[in-house]
Amino acid sequence: METRIVSQDKGVCRIKLVGEVIQRHLRKFSDPIEAAGEQIYGQKVVCDCSETKMLDSAGVSWILVTHKRCREAGGRLVLHSLSQLVLNVILVLRLNLIFDIADNESQALKLANQPVPEESSGTATFDSKYAEEDPNLPSDPPEEASGT
Repeated sequence: METRIVSQDKGVCRIKLVGEVIQRHLRKFSDPIEAAGEQIYGQKVVCDCSETKMLDSAGVSWILVTHKRCREAGGRLVLHSLSQLVLNVILVLRLNLIFDIADNESQALKLANQPVPEESSGTATFDSKYAEEDPNLPSDPPEEASGT
């Protein structure tokens, strides 16, 4: 796996993911965005995934963390040119509701320049009222009657 910053200008950082973004490779991985400085997370980060051959749960985790850091810093991560295999992983996990995904770099740049919505359409929010026990609900699920 190789991840590198391709260019950085005018508030846009282009990165490229190459190879297998999997746990075995991520153990010895040095994040180029982090190494270049935290200020990059506040920019538009456009990630070329055209040469990403495989993505496992550790790879998904890295993308989620990068996405979160960008959002918290006022930036935006946009993935583009995903292989069918990588896109399938994202679709199965329904992360297409969270991630900004484009077909190619020009679409990714257009998407990156759009305002970031307050909440992604797939983001779930936690309401603490649901954490409190409701006295009207049984504490244990009812046992099913056995049909003998």
